[in-house]
Amino acid sequence: MRCLRGGGVSAQVMLTPSGAESHGALQGASSRHMFSPMRLGAVPAFLLAGPLLVGCSDNGTGPSGASLQLLYGNDASDTVQATLTQALVVEVRGENGGLISGTVVRFQSLPIDSAHPYQPGVWLASLTSNFFSSFVADSTDSRGRASAVILLGTVTGAAKVVVTAPEFGLEDTARFTVLPGNAARVVVQPKDTALYATKSFQSRAKASGARSTSRPPSPGPTRAG
Repeated sequence: MRCLRGGGVSAQVMLTPSGAESHGALQGASSRHMFSPMRLGAVPAFLLAGPLLVGCSDNGTGPSGASLQLLYGNDASDTVQATLTQALVVEVRGENGGLISGTVVRFQSLPIDSAHPYQPGVWLASLTSNFFSSFVADSTDSRGRASAVILLGTVTGAAKVVVTAPEFGLEDTARFTVLPGNAARVVVQPKDTALYATKSFQSRAKASGARSTSRPPSPGPTRAG
């Protein structure tokens, strides 16, 4: 049993019980050639039971034409808890390069960093929903596109969304930058305390608001004279 290759060409070989070879046509880049008879030598007994046609193959290692592309909304940035105007839009193409409709695309938000393992970098929603979560799925339309709305999280940093098309084994990662927001108010703690003359104490204050990163209180010395 032999698969013949050489010079960018390949041939199929037929084995017969007598051990002789019948030779298929060998197609080259620009012309057709025929192999002259060759002897295989000793042929294993299990191949002599009857004729066997063996074809050349690449063992499934050839490159696939299927692709997943991030079309719009990738690499965006805004302040914490901002909803991005541009949705994250991806496109799926099949092995022949054609647009694929009706296939499932999954969007999964990852934690913003190791210090916040339960805090997604962004929140996700479908185009027709106001409900945001760390995961959403969509099916590609007639243009091979699937989308998700992006709401940035409450912690600043580099956020990531893993996008997959399981049917084709495709995966890519969308990235976003979450920036600090403007403070809406300043909260000082404690609101009231006793203070003796010539003594001092430390007040604590933090910026707070719908678009500000949650930060620990920062000490600020106050002295009474």
